[in-house]
Amino acid sequence: MEYSPINTDIIIVDDDQFQLKLLSHQLAMVGYENVTAFDDGQTALDRMAGKMLDGTVVILDLNMPNMDGLEFLERLKDSQFNGALLLVSGEDERVLQAAETLAGSYNLQVLGHLSKPVQQEQLQKYLNALSKNRKNAATGPKSQNYTAEQLRDAIEQGNLFNMYQPKVLLSTGELVGVEALVRWRHPQYGIVR
Repeated sequence: MEYSPINTDIIIVDDDQFQLKLLSHQLAMVGYENVTAFDDGQTALDRMAGKMLDGTVVILDLNMPNMDGLEFLERLKDSQFNGALLLVSGEDERVLQAAETLAGSYNLQVLGHLSKPVQQEQLQKYLNALSKNRKNAATGPKSQNYTAEQLRDAIEQGNLFNMYQPKVLLSTGELVGVEALVRWRHPQYGIVR
């Protein structure tokens, strides 16, 4: 499949200098020029503060000293980040899935997750999907009807996932429950709500 890069700013946050260089190189190979790498979560957040980051993709390592990826996700939520995330880790697949679920519960857009060492093909697959989703959002219909067969296929392919939304008493701020929501990671339209 031919790839045409989109004009997207990419921020890489990883404490490993080798991984920063590798990911930067891989992104350059597929045409991304606006790549900024940080080896510390706090520095990245400080540089991101107050900037319009609508089209930004953050590639985030989950295992970092000082501020791990989970704390970084919480801080992104608090800053109302509305770009997209790609999670990276050398940890077990379950850890990556749990972090993806947590980010989803924060209403952060997660493209997916990659195991280290990141493979060029997998990275390109997620970025191609983002490009395609953005083109569809810009030119495609605002609503889409899906058939029962499409939904059945999504279930069989494991494209549905849970997101959790806290229920809070506004008067006291007390957590009183959690609402479980099912989302569909559609290969063409992105996250279907």
